[in-house]
Amino acid sequence: MKYRAFILLIGTLVVAVPRLQVAASAADQGEELLVRLHAELEGVRWTAASESAGVQRPELTPLMGLQRSQLARTLGAPDWCRPPSDSACSDSRHWAYFFYGSQPSARPAGDGMIEVTIPMGGWAVEVDFSNQSLVTAASWMQQR
Repeated sequence: MKYRAFILLIGTLVVAVPRLQVAASAADQGEELLVRLHAELEGVRWTAASESAGVQRPELTPLMGLQRSQLARTLGAPDWCRPPSDSACSDSRHWAYFFYGSQPSARPAGDGMIEVTIPMGGWAVEVDFSNQSLVTAASWMQQR
């Protein structure tokens, strides 16, 4: 009887280890995606509005299950939240990060006039959180 219980325990450990490795790799993929999104955000925010159409839009599934604090730490405070509870949106269930240039672009329009283009659209990542501050949904939304 003792021998049989020992074999079952070993079998459970063998099965549990691969599951832990899968969970760790999913978390690593989420962190890697956050770093990639951060780099994209930093690059696009300092471009002219007319130059921000080339945003890469990777699959956002690896964000599922990440903590709100992980997003805030890597991407910073969101550009928009609902409902807005404070300046950092720390209690809001819906966040958005805008992936388009914030710098107006200007060019000569003739007769000494200058045409100024102000950013009005592009892409945003919208994120929903659970009551436990875990990402439950993330999607790219085109802004107009």
